[in-house]
Amino acid sequence: MEMLYERFPADEIIDPILMRLIAPQCLAVFMNIMKRCLNSGEPNERPTMGEVEVELEHALALQEEADRGESNILTFYE
Repeated sequence: MEMLYERFPADEIIDPILMRLIAPQCLAVFMNIMKRCLNSGEPNERPTMGEVEVELEHALALQEEADRGESNILTFYE
């Protein structure tokens, strides 16, 4: 079964307004955990809720860092 994220790039799945606000490194972490959660293969290949929590906290930290201007990475569209 083909997944939505396999057929469309992130900028076609995520609201364009949000895409302009999300730091690329945050988006990468978020997309990775999303793909792992939606893995239609073996259920034991999916992350635990603890792993999801850690990854989402990491994505939030990356976004907060970018919002404070502590990152040299440009936003997705810049």
